[in-house]
Amino acid sequence: MPSDRSRQRALLGAACLVSPSAAAALAPIADHKAMQYFREHRLIRHMAGKPVVIWGEVLDSIKRGSLAG
Repeated sequence: MPSDRSRQRALLGAACLVSPSAAAALAPIADHKAMQYFREHRLIRHMAGKPVVIWGEVLDSIKRGSLAG
């Protein structure tokens, strides 16, 4: 059963702001590969010194290319 946090992310959709590790857990690839993808595509931003990922930017990046590249 999904957690409350997972349900909240699903409701927020592309506007969801999450930690890189939470975004990696949502990605359809291994967490370490997702983190590498986020770094390579400059998808990790910082808010008050803390790393964050905007889920919609991940989706847009995937639309423009592929997870394989």
